[in-house]
Amino acid sequence: MRLTALCEDLRALMNVHRGRYRVRLKARLLAMWDNIPWPEDHIYLRSFKEQEHEELRRLLYPKGSGAQPRTIVLHGPAGVGKTTLAMKVALHWAEGMLFQHSFEYVFYISCHHVRDMEDTTLVGLLSRDWADSRIPIEHAMSHPERLLFVIDGFEEMTLPSDVGHHPPCTDWDQRLPAASLLLHLLKKELLPAATLLVTTRDCHSEDLKQLLLHPWCLPIPGFTEGDQKEYFFRYFRDRNEANKVSQWVRKNEALFHACSAPLVCWTVCSCLKRQMARRPSFWLKAQTTTSLYASFFSSVLRGRR
Repeated sequence: MRLTALCEDLRALMNVHRGRYRVRLKARLLAMWDNIPWPEDHIYLRSFKEQEHEELRRLLYPKGSGAQPRTIVLHGPAGVGKTTLAMKVALHWAEGMLFQHSFEYVFYISCHHVRDMEDTTLVGLLSRDWADSRIPIEHAMSHPERLLFVIDGFEEMTLPSDVGHHPPCTDWDQRLPAASLLLHLLKKELLPAATLLVTTRDCHSEDLKQLLLHPWCLPIPGFTEGDQKEYFFRYFRDRNEANKVSQWVRKNEALFHACSAPLVCWTVCSCLKRQMARRPSFWLKAQTTTSLYASFFSSVLRGRR
C-alpha cells in the first residue's frame, strides 16, 4: 500500500514538472513567433486543422506493438512553412492539443541557435531555456521512447568536414560543442529510442545521408490551391476579388507553384492591392509576373529613400 502511494506521489510530482515545462516551452515558442516579422493577419497560420493533427499522429507515433522509433525528415524550399510546422508541433504539444499520450516531453531545437552556442552537455542543451523550471532529466532520459526532438533548420548547421567519422558518444553528461551533441543525437548514438522530427531544405544532402539511419523523407507541399484561395480571401476580404486573383495566379504555372510559400502569397497580394489603390482602372488580366515583381521591388526601394 505504501509503495502504491509513493508511486502516485512520484507520478504527481512528474506531472507538476511536466506542466511547468509546458508553460515555459509555450512562452518561449510564442516569443520566438512574435519575433518573426509576419505580415498583418497571419496569426491564423499558427492553428492546426484536426485532419493535420491526425496525420501527424499517424506519422510520428505509429500504432501496433513493435513499431520502431522513427526519424522523419520534412523538406522543402525556403519559405514553404517548415519552421512554422515545426514550431506548431511543439506548441500544440505544450498546449495539450497533440501527442498527449504519445510523448512525455517534446524538445524544440533550432539549428540556427545551436551553431552559436558554447560547449555544453545534452542536459544543458535541453534545459538552457528553462532555468526556473527544472526538467527531471533522469526521469525523462529513462524513457527515451517517450521523447520527441523537433530539430529545425538542419541546413543552417556548420558541420565539420569529417562529419561521418566522429568518435561515437553515448554519454548525455559529456561536454561537447553544441553542434556535435546535435550530430550524435541525429546519428542515434544519444537516446537511440527517441523520435526525431527534422526539417531541412534538402533531404538528399550528403551530410544528412551520413548522419541519419533509415530516415523517412517527406516533402512539405506548402499552400495547396485551396490554401491559396483562403489566403487571398483573408487578405482582400472580398470573395469576388479573391477569386479573380486566384484565377489569375492559377493561369501562371510558375507563379502558382511559387505561391505554395506563404510569403510569396503575401508579396503577390500586397503588390496587387497597392496597384489597385493607385490606379482604379487597374486591369488584372494585363498584369504579368515581371511587372508584379518590378512593382514590388520599386515599392521596397521607395520605402528605403
